[in-house]
Amino acid sequence: MGIAHIRILVEPNKDPAVKSPDYVICQVLEVLLNKANHPVLVHCNKGKHRTGCVVACFRKIQGWRIEDVLAEYQTYSFPKSRPLDQKFIMAFDASQLSSLVQISGVKMWQSASLPKALSEENAKDQASSSSRLLPSLGKIYVT
Repeated sequence: MGIAHIRILVEPNKDPAVKSPDYVICQVLEVLLNKANHPVLVHCNKGKHRTGCVVACFRKIQGWRIEDVLAEYQTYSFPKSRPLDQKFIMAFDASQLSSLVQISGVKMWQSASLPKALSEENAKDQASSSSRLLPSLGKIYVT
């Protein structure tokens, strides 16, 4: 078993006129949801903005509250959080992947490190899960 390198072009959210379409983010998320691809590393040029957007969209499909999704993004993109990234994250429609979300059981996957701002509601949901899988977000380059 070797390492599969999957490169999916995700446009940076630096210019309001340029945006990666949702179907591109969905392509990345489909790779993440397929357990046959695990462990997975998600990385872009600096591991902050495009990676942060992909992981934030992943958190949305996990059912995280938007406040917690944005708090995690801000934690790891600090000190250069991008307002356009946050706008993109809020606008991403996680329901596009609802059938894959259900099949994968991604809402039961536990994060290796939860953000400090994790709400009590999410913490309770995580604690009440009887079955946990640890996703190793592993090897997808977001460029």
